[in-house]
Amino acid sequence: MKFPHVQLPPITKKLTYRNSSAQAVTLPVVADHAAITVGAKEVVVPGNGTAEVDVTLDPAKVAVGAGGARIRAGNSVVVAGFTAEAEMYEMTVTTVGRDGKPSDAEVSALELDSGESVDFAQPVDGVTTLRLLKGSYSVDALVHGDAEHTWASTGKIVVDKPTAVVIDARQGKEVGARFDRAAGRKFVAVDAVYQAGGSRVQTGVSSRTSDAFFAVPVKADASYFNFGTFQIWGGGGHEYFVAAPYAGGIPGELRPRVRDREMYGEKARYRAQGTPAIGSRSSTPFYVKGQAVAFGVALDLAIPQRRVEHFTGRPDVKWIMDFFQRPVSQPSVGFDGHISAGRLVFPGGKTASRSWNSVVASTDLNLRGFHGLVRYGNNGYVQHWPFAPGEPDASDEFVFGAPYVQARTRLSTVDGKVLAESGGVFANFSGLPEAQARYVLDVEATRSPKWTPFAPKVSARFEFASAKTDGNVYLPVPTVRISGAFDDLNRAPAGCRVFPVDVSVVPQAGSVGAAEVKSVSVQASVDDGVTWRTVPVVGAGARWKALVAHPAGAEFVSLKVKAVDAAGYSVEQTTIRAYGINRPLG
Repeated sequence: MKFPHVQLPPITKKLTYRNSSAQAVTLPVVADHAAITVGAKEVVVPGNGTAEVDVTLDPAKVAVGAGGARIRAGNSVVVAGFTAEAEMYEMTVTTVGRDGKPSDAEVSALELDSGESVDFAQPVDGVTTLRLLKGSYSVDALVHGDAEHTWASTGKIVVDKPTAVVIDARQGKEVGARFDRAAGRKFVAVDAVYQAGGSRVQTGVSSRTSDAFFAVPVKADASYFNFGTFQIWGGGGHEYFVAAPYAGGIPGELRPRVRDREMYGEKARYRAQGTPAIGSRSSTPFYVKGQAVAFGVALDLAIPQRRVEHFTGRPDVKWIMDFFQRPVSQPSVGFDGHISAGRLVFPGGKTASRSWNSVVASTDLNLRGFHGLVRYGNNGYVQHWPFAPGEPDASDEFVFGAPYVQARTRLSTVDGKVLAESGGVFANFSGLPEAQARYVLDVEATRSPKWTPFAPKVSARFEFASAKTDGNVYLPVPTVRISGAFDDLNRAPAGCRVFPVDVSVVPQAGSVGAAEVKSVSVQASVDDGVTWRTVPVVGAGARWKALVAHPAGAEFVSLKVKAVDAAGYSVEQTTIRAYGINRPLG
């Protein structure tokens, strides 16, 4: 029964009873629901005959939802079912294109109290209708035209009677930007975040096409609706990542003036691994208030390459920075060559430099929310990222690379008793002794991707002491990053008598109480680790230099770096084929 069912007249149906015996039967008739009445208290069914009884449903006495009743006539039971619609009203949405004609569109309604979303049927001649429960709604629509699209949100609409909504794409304002120099648009997205039903609901649309995008201005309260646009533009060696959040509603101007001097600028250097390749670059913002998911795009670039990248720099915009790489012969993105650089907040008006995809690959404990070597109580865990690049503020992304990597993680006592071992980059430890004891953590990983001849194997050995803790504690083990003045293909000069390799030694991120680094030693190999030779090292604290020689005919240099702090905690990092020598690499 459609709402308002209380105004409907009674509904009467007939029940027919059949007697297959020769004797007449008299049966008492009762119903067990207040909304059901029967036409007689008893029915007489003649022998070998039938008799009828009226059964009447009073809609005014039916509660909202599904219900049922049983009508008993002696031992015979008939079940009657009925459904009463809750208070609902029709909403009719009319969509008008930018040409003023009825338009194709995608239409949905979000109930702001419950967070439930419902989709309308495809408009016919620009009109679509749906029955909605009484409540407060926001209607979203994406109106399509010829190489153009208009996004609209109505703001809050109270549905307590039949309601008509008109979404007119002609009211839309173009999403764009104005720059200091000529630039072409590569990507555009509009994002909306609602607070609905005690949770966040995120919606929007994005495109890599050259189609024009518009959004219809609307006033709304920031307590339930926030909006933003994200765009990527580029050309002439400059790339722009523009995030524009708006608190409440959609403004009447969606083409911000973007000045280089007001943005955060980075001189970005993209290296390749031994031979030119294809990179894919993604910078995705968390920028709309309440945003829980960031949707971006990875755009290809030839590597090696250098360019200037400009970002919206403001404290309420966090950037997720990702880089992928693949061979020139591979047509689509491959996930085994992924480097990520966290959630970064950039200061507007500042400049800096950033390197991507540089060697030497090493084990990373530092750059993830769920990372590192942790003790809690008498338990613990380790999560390591085995092929982190040489740049200090980035890491590999093993979530994507897992299918392409073989890894092992093992925790032992210092005298060799194995406490935990895992066939991956994560391991749990349990039942560790409460008293202070010394441990050894051995991790290693191997790979054989087509896009790099470097780092087929990386391993690290950490030695440390630990006792029972009161909570989660990041242990203050030293970690290393290795870098150098490598060329665009991650190679060093051939025949070099002294090539300085930078070694950074810092305690695990999040740890406290780390002792000062007392010594760093380095060994090098030009035969993939078959033989090693010690090289001179100079430095102190966190910064050291290894002075590596490149003998004639060498193609790769492998490195083994050991750092020891004043507490006796140590790390020994080994990277096979750490970098190449400046000659064609196979």
